[in-house]
Amino acid sequence: MNALTLKVPDSRRRELSWLVKELQRQAGDHSPLRVELAPGPSLWRGERCLLEEAELSRMFAVLSLSAELELPRDHFGRPDQSAPIHDISTPWLRARAREVLGAGEGVPPLTVFLTHDVDRTTGLELTSLVKAARGTLSGNRRHWLGLGQALDHGLMPRRLRRLLEIEQRHGVRGVYFMIAGPAGLGRYDSRTDIHWRSARHAVEAIRAAGGVIGLHGGFHVAERDGYLEEAERIRRATGLAVRCQRNHYLRLDIHRHCQQLEAAGLAMDFTLGYSRRTGFRNGVCGPFRLWDLANGRPGRITAIPLVYMEQAGTQLDPGPAMRDLEERLKAAAACGGAISLLIHPEVFAVDERWYEVYETIIALCRSVGARLDADPEELMLSVEEGEPDGD
Repeated sequence: MNALTLKVPDSRRRELSWLVKELQRQAGDHSPLRVELAPGPSLWRGERCLLEEAELSRMFAVLSLSAELELPRDHFGRPDQSAPIHDISTPWLRARAREVLGAGEGVPPLTVFLTHDVDRTTGLELTSLVKAARGTLSGNRRHWLGLGQALDHGLMPRRLRRLLEIEQRHGVRGVYFMIAGPAGLGRYDSRTDIHWRSARHAVEAIRAAGGVIGLHGGFHVAERDGYLEEAERIRRATGLAVRCQRNHYLRLDIHRHCQQLEAAGLAMDFTLGYSRRTGFRNGVCGPFRLWDLANGRPGRITAIPLVYMEQAGTQLDPGPAMRDLEERLKAAAACGGAISLLIHPEVFAVDERWYEVYETIIALCRSVGARLDADPEELMLSVEEGEPDGD
């Protein structure tokens, strides 16, 4: 296949070289890339211009998250999820890359990671008990355990084992992101601790079922620059070389996220999605390397897009969310790649009907031919040293 030529001003050489390499990755294109200094950016194959400045700039803004820098934030510090930056209903950036660059490898099969953020490992911790007592006394138990359930120390382990049994029966390798702790009583403090017996037993059960353990970075982890401390806490308590992570509440510091994860020895991130919407936050449905906004360079972290979180639908009527998820899965399958879905183990403890919903999710993934048993590290991207040479 003919080489690609990126014509670019020196001031944008680094960012657009990263972008084009990521477009090639999304398209399965292995053509050599040559960089030529020029007044305005454009991408060429031979004498044919493939992408011009406006489209390249838009793609960079979406994939790098720089398009979100000026957005207002919600009370969790997350960017406005309703902002019309781009069409999140389809992985348009990956589709466009495959269209422009020729999709040299055909359509690869879709990999779906069914992931779980383990926010609690027991209903016996104090904030759970207070929440349960309040709900029981008020008669409103829709969103948490009743007091009797919270006092049942075996409830969450039983519900977790049932979840793991479903995954084993369906050939699913679940990915479980664990809170490191220590636990606290503040509004956003951790509700579990990796050193608690309940957390250790959860890790043992997950590992016995073939699941993967990752770090669930705490609410304040970015402000404290605490990824290394939390990752080491998980590693010491479990003996596992934790390599992947997702942030609690999907919070992240867009500027520092990449360099903080790198400094902690982490390699994969599953944070990039929405809590209240189903779709493609970065416009892709395949792994890509994060852009380090703080240092203006390609990062070393592999990101797996998050497309669905169960809070995007309602627990009382998940039907509309399932129909929406089915459309997103079909769109991803048409392009191939890898995505993640998020279902908290807590929902199974609160409402057993979620087991049926979970089996529906598995069936939807199977219906589009998705693989559900991958190890995340199989999709870890190699980090290329250096940059393309320019004239």
